[in-house]
Amino acid sequence: MRVGSFKLLSSLAVIGVVLLTLGGAFFIAVDSRTQSEYIDAQRDGLQDVFRLSQLAQSESSHSEIDSELAMLATDPRVRQVLLADPQHVIRYALDRQLLGQGLDSQDGITPELLQALHDSRLGTALVDKSQQSVLVGIGYTPLEKDTVRSSQRGLVLIRFQLHDTLRQMSWQVAQVFVWPAAMLLLLVLLLGWLAQRYVLGPLGRLRLAVLDYAANGSLQPLPQQGVSEVRGLLKAFNAMQQHLQDTLDMLKTQRLAAAQLAQEREALLQAIPDHLFEMSPEGRFLQVWSSSQRGLAESREQLLGKLVHQVMPLDAADTVCQAIGEALAEGVSRGRRICLFVDCQPRWFELSAARKEAAGSEVSCILLAHDSTLRKHAEDELQLWAQVFAAAHNGILVTDSFRNIVQVNAAFTRITGYAAEDIVGKTPSILSSGRHDQAFYHRMWQEITTRGHWQGEIWNRRKSGEIFPEWQSISAVRGEDGEISHYISVFSDISSQKEAEQYIRRLAYFDSLTGLPNRALLQDHASQALSLSRHDDTPLALMFIDLDRFKNINDTLGHSIGDQLLVEVGRRLLALLQEKDTLTRLGGDEFIILLPETDESAAGHLAERVVRELSTPYHLSGYELITTPSIGIAMAPVDGSNLEELLRAADAAMYRAKAEGRSTFRFFTAQMQQRSAARLKLEAELRRALEKRELQLYYQPQSDMHGHLIGIEALLRWQHPELGMVAPVEFIPLAEESGLIVPIGMWVLEEAIAQMRNWRERGIHVPIVGVNLSALQFRQPMLVEQVARLLHEAALPAECLELELTESLVLDDPDDALGLMERLHQQGVRLAIDDFGTGYSSLNYLRRFPVDRLKIDRSFVQDLAQGRGIAIVRAIISLAHSLGFVTIAEGVETPEQLEQLRRLRCDQVQGFLFARPMSVRNLEDWLLRHRSVGPDGESWTFDI
Repeated sequence: MRVGSFKLLSSLAVIGVVLLTLGGAFFIAVDSRTQSEYIDAQRDGLQDVFRLSQLAQSESSHSEIDSELAMLATDPRVRQVLLADPQHVIRYALDRQLLGQGLDSQDGITPELLQALHDSRLGTALVDKSQQSVLVGIGYTPLEKDTVRSSQRGLVLIRFQLHDTLRQMSWQVAQVFVWPAAMLLLLVLLLGWLAQRYVLGPLGRLRLAVLDYAANGSLQPLPQQGVSEVRGLLKAFNAMQQHLQDTLDMLKTQRLAAAQLAQEREALLQAIPDHLFEMSPEGRFLQVWSSSQRGLAESREQLLGKLVHQVMPLDAADTVCQAIGEALAEGVSRGRRICLFVDCQPRWFELSAARKEAAGSEVSCILLAHDSTLRKHAEDELQLWAQVFAAAHNGILVTDSFRNIVQVNAAFTRITGYAAEDIVGKTPSILSSGRHDQAFYHRMWQEITTRGHWQGEIWNRRKSGEIFPEWQSISAVRGEDGEISHYISVFSDISSQKEAEQYIRRLAYFDSLTGLPNRALLQDHASQALSLSRHDDTPLALMFIDLDRFKNINDTLGHSIGDQLLVEVGRRLLALLQEKDTLTRLGGDEFIILLPETDESAAGHLAERVVRELSTPYHLSGYELITTPSIGIAMAPVDGSNLEELLRAADAAMYRAKAEGRSTFRFFTAQMQQRSAARLKLEAELRRALEKRELQLYYQPQSDMHGHLIGIEALLRWQHPELGMVAPVEFIPLAEESGLIVPIGMWVLEEAIAQMRNWRERGIHVPIVGVNLSALQFRQPMLVEQVARLLHEAALPAECLELELTESLVLDDPDDALGLMERLHQQGVRLAIDDFGTGYSSLNYLRRFPVDRLKIDRSFVQDLAQGRGIAIVRAIISLAHSLGFVTIAEGVETPEQLEQLRRLRCDQVQGFLFARPMSVRNLEDWLLRHRSVGPDGESWTFDI
């Protein structure tokens, strides 16, 4: 059966589908609209008959009913309106000719319909689709005079004729479908055109091309047109054509190459300097190729057809036959040698043989005789050299001109761990340690190439992975043609020498505890980094880190724990840094980080990480330790152009971080520079203050709760010739940091004791003088002896001197403090804990200390107006009394504070309420004004 073309069939199929789709949609739309028209007619008819029944039932005027009928007449669907009385006589109608007629005489009105309408209260609608009409009716009961409602019912009928309406509706629906149908037909035509252009057309051309190739064998590439699948098919067809053409071209080329190869083979045989023979299995010469007669036992013509035993000595002939036999059996034979005398000189020939299989069953052998006389002499020489090579103490490595390792000696294996079989054939790069860059190796090989020799220190890697230093010498060996044929490397392991150098260098440049660089190496790295920073115009940061309260840990738990903590701090810091950064331990608990190519933002982020990391608890030898860092940061070149300037700036910033709460970091600022300069100047002037007698002692009286003088406290003041009276809060911390507090403290002690002696000699009896001791002064090894000496020289009883120690001072190292305090107490010196409550206390130690008084800090006295302050002072007083200590409150300034302290049973007070600190002259005048003589002798009282 013949099938039409795909183009025709596809077009007819598409048009049929479109027509069926449009026809179905049209009929569905017409049916839906028809049903809607019938439903609308029923709904409207029921509403109209109901209105007319209401008018008829209420005996409305004729004009109202006529008006309603006129309105219904405007509806093109209404064909008949009948309003009949209970006797079924038509009283109203659109057609006036029907008035007075009976309902039963009208077409389509049956008795059954009339009965159904009489019984209907809501109306009845009858649809007649054959006539395309709808009849709607309803019964009504008219009102009569003197009666409520008649039992007889009238009827209202309305007939709708929908023929015209439905015809018009069908036309409208048809109009709606005309344009879509036209568009779909156009679309079908467009699709047909596209299919022809992009699918059927290219496929037709492909068909013609295939038929043309089948008929004529001609190949022509087809244009790649059409849709992607068709283009892919055409592309594959073109590729197939090209592959077929390439195959034909290749076959042609191979034929030409075979002819060329035959010519080249003949030329090659003539060009080979060695002697080439074709031998029969029994050793007969079948063919001879030789570019020279030298080395042949006879001429080529004389050799053909003879056996080897006829032209060679027996042992040489036997060797040739063995090579032929081995080649016939194994396919190839190599390595056999024969010695022939040529021109009365022994010459060695190396034999190589291979089986040759000809057409049929004939088998022969191709024999090559290579003159190896020179190589034999060289081998003899090399054998001697090999003995030297193997016995050498230094490692020796030999490579070919391509730097492939060809030989190593036993010393090489001993030093590197690589056996000859592990490394021969590889390049020396297998030994590379990775410590030298490509530029290093480039310079080395350049020198070897140009000068023929290089020697120097190089780091290589053993087989075990260990990196080691060696002193290496590399020489290039050139052949007769002047080209490099081999490289010889001779080296020795200098690990022990380098270890000694490293040990010396580590002693000079690294911290012995942490292994970190020391100040000397930091100076070297800083010089390079600063030079690079200036050259590249890049920022550089220097970070000064000091551990907060490290001395407490060191003194309390011992130097071993402190050393472990420093090592762990160094390890944590190293984990945060990059390779280009330098971490240094200056000494003690001070670390320096040098950060090349780091701006303020990056330095700040790193400082935050350092604070967070170093503040994490440390677990060392069973202890959980917590320490925090205070960090100062200086930026180059803004804050300094050399290491010393940057260190000073970072140190100043670090002290600012400590002053502002510790466990934080601060950048160096111009204000710090000014403050640092002022601080240095003030420190220098403070050093001269003792010599120039600018320091003075002021004294503040102390009283019991009844107003009796019980002692005075010596307070240090500095009368500067330019700055005037410098506040203690400005120079006391400076003196402690610089170490000047020790000589200043000794001067205060000497001055206070000397003044007490002066007063006693003049008859002014001051019971006790209190002197504050700094932490540095308290730790002086000869403190007890110095106090004893001063009291002895002044001829004063020890109980007239009270030494005031801060709470944190005695608890930094409580055991040592306890021993020192007991020695002072044994001499009779009174001891007081100053600023009690502001530090941390151990009741276990506190009850053991030989203390006479606890001084309540002024901050607690100022808080007495608050309930919490009262509770703290009450607790301190209660604790002191339970331990047998006297309490004295500092900073009492108001009568209310005094009264509150009385109620809390405080023993003694001191403050501006009674007297301010005074010079010696003012204190003596004050004592004179408050002097009184009683039964117990002379005393001084306050008005409190």
